[in-house]
Amino acid sequence: MFHEYDVYVTFSCPKGGEHAHGLALEKRLFCGYFRRMEPRRPSYETLEKMILKLEADLADRRAIERELAHLASYSEMAPSPIIETDVHQKIHYVNPAAQQEFPGIEATGFAHPVFDGLPAVLTALKNEEQTLITRPLKIGEKIYDQQISLLDGGPRVRLYFRDITELKRLDQLKTDFVNMVSHELRSPLTTIKASVKMIAEEVLGPISQDQKEVLRLALNNIERFGRLINELLDISKIEAGKLDLENVTFSLRDALAKTVKTLKRPAQEKGLDLILQVDTQVADLVEGDSARLRQIIVNLIGNALKFTSTGGVTLSVQKESQDAGHTTIRFSVIDTGIGIPPDKQKEIFSSFTQADNSITRKYGGTGLGLTISRRLVELLGGRIWVESKPGIGSSFHFTARLGLPAGTKQGDHAPQPTLSLAS
Repeated sequence: MFHEYDVYVTFSCPKGGEHAHGLALEKRLFCGYFRRMEPRRPSYETLEKMILKLEADLADRRAIERELAHLASYSEMAPSPIIETDVHQKIHYVNPAAQQEFPGIEATGFAHPVFDGLPAVLTALKNEEQTLITRPLKIGEKIYDQQISLLDGGPRVRLYFRDITELKRLDQLKTDFVNMVSHELRSPLTTIKASVKMIAEEVLGPISQDQKEVLRLALNNIERFGRLINELLDISKIEAGKLDLENVTFSLRDALAKTVKTLKRPAQEKGLDLILQVDTQVADLVEGDSARLRQIIVNLIGNALKFTSTGGVTLSVQKESQDAGHTTIRFSVIDTGIGIPPDKQKEIFSSFTQADNSITRKYGGTGLGLTISRRLVELLGGRIWVESKPGIGSSFHFTARLGLPAGTKQGDHAPQPTLSLAS
């Protein structure tokens, strides 16, 4: 075998009998005919490099083969069904768990319910440049979490199934229990609240100032208990995927003004300023769920008032972006309160979590408000985050994607007057 780079040719010329040498890769023949071909042998150093490279390639191949064998062993022993197919609807592998869970699947092929909607999912994966997607799949009386992944970017596809039938049943039992208990608590609570208000307003006769103060505390605790019931109902509905959003046309400025006015009293009781600022570029007439938007704002301002002892709280509203048919608005609740340590800022959006256990003892609360707000913001097509410095204050920001009335085009909205309210 000749070395592919250094092959030389020797030929003779009949005219002069002289020999000449030239590279075989050069397509020039002066005259004559080939006498012989001589390979240039590679040097020892070159041979050593080639041998080392071959050894490395073999080691990599053995490592890959060991990994594949390990994966195959895992798939064989896995308690959950695993199926490997391809984009051409050909089944390549079915592990024992899948054979037991879905009898006859290899004979049924892509007509089996486990493949329902798979082509559309694969198209979505390709369009979104993803390699993994999880979806719920109901087959008969069972519900599965089906994980669909592209192997090596395709065309092979792996389907992994996790039976979540029991989890769904327990979730439904929990939801039903919360709904029942909430209803049973709310009915007597409403009666108690009405009775206490009648006494406090001296409908049943005059009472002393001390008695009025006791009744005021009772009313505050009744309202707090009512909010807790509502929060438990909301988080239960959200987790069960049963919280539906309304889509109504409303005046954003009017809705914000009414929301802030309902919070003026607790701000005044603590001697705090409560300010609303709406930028001129924010569209006024929008479409969406005004009640859920109000709930997010009440939660955030309520938290800010709770953890602020001096200074005040500001709700700032600005336009972030706008296109045909929709506008994205950013809401910021800024306070001068105790602040949140950096390592706790992500945790506070989790259920039943506050920055510090001592805060729960001092200020009260369950930590559900921020969790509900985060989930509602996500349902409104936005995101929520916090910026905070301990001892200086916090700024909670969230965005909401709201619709614009039919026929509204980008730039149609004339600048609205700046809305500014202060308690």
